[in-house]
Amino acid sequence: GNQTDRKLYYANHANVPQSERYQIDYEVEAKNLTQVLSFLQPELYISRGAKAEGYFRMNNTAIINLNAIADTVRYQKSAFLHSEVDLTTSKFTNRSEVLASILVTSQQQQMGMFVPSENLVLEGTWDDDHIDFNGGLNQVNSSNDANLAGEIRFLPDGMDINFRNSKLRLLDEEWVVPAQSLIEVAGKNITFTNMGLINGNQRLSVNGQISDNPSQKLTVDIKNFKLKTLNPVLNTKLAGILDAVANVRDIYNRFVLDAKMDVEGLGYADYEFGNLRGVGEWDQFSNQLLIDAQLMKNTKRIFNMTGAYKPRLT
Repeated sequence: GNQTDRKLYYANHANVPQSERYQIDYEVEAKNLTQVLSFLQPELYISRGAKAEGYFRMNNTAIINLNAIADTVRYQKSAFLHSEVDLTTSKFTNRSEVLASILVTSQQQQMGMFVPSENLVLEGTWDDDHIDFNGGLNQVNSSNDANLAGEIRFLPDGMDINFRNSKLRLLDEEWVVPAQSLIEVAGKNITFTNMGLINGNQRLSVNGQISDNPSQKLTVDIKNFKLKTLNPVLNTKLAGILDAVANVRDIYNRFVLDAKMDVEGLGYADYEFGNLRGVGEWDQFSNQLLIDAQLMKNTKRIFNMTGAYKPRLT
């Protein structure tokens, strides 16, 4: 029912004693989950020997406890080694408030195209209408790391996600998430306010709204970004300074995109190609990005590219 119905229910049961009191302990060890997972979620793999144990206790407070460990967990192109999950939830039987805490750890990770990472830690605490979260991980054999913290607050029509004390360290440079960063989710509408990363005069920002209203737009703005910052994360040897802006509208229907970028001193390894200028526009009829770009070096145009990029949609 709705919030009013829930309040009425718990008000009528506020002084009802809990007659049944019991505890159930459980322990499960997986021998081979391949066939089960191939039916439920084919892209998920959990190694043999994964274990889950805990208890369910019913008194004036209902408590669920879970501890799960697995040597290897893979999902699509990501893998997590030596992982553990600790979860505890509690709820008074005659009140609607729920308390919960979760701790997720993993010794080693390989997430998609990114370089290997280690020492992943994620913590979350759910108190009635909000979840406080924090987490972090390190890049293998590097000083690069990431730390993320904030709050998820549940609202009648959606939720707000705020960030605080969140930062990345890349190439011994610290990138911070602005304290006023906010993501608002209301149905299909997702609004970004002052989201991004800042390091000195380098800025990556996301503002606007993902919506089925074609008058609303989402803007991604990049200023003075050193491409070499990506090298330790993507295992590349890029060089240059990127300025770019992209606007997206009507994502759920026609999908309208326009973008432009400038890269000063584009290079790879020890070779500098020149300055790259380009614009792009999404063609919703052919479902491809129309591209027009030029490469300039010593005031001479040495390369033109006009064409289209059609992503493979799966």
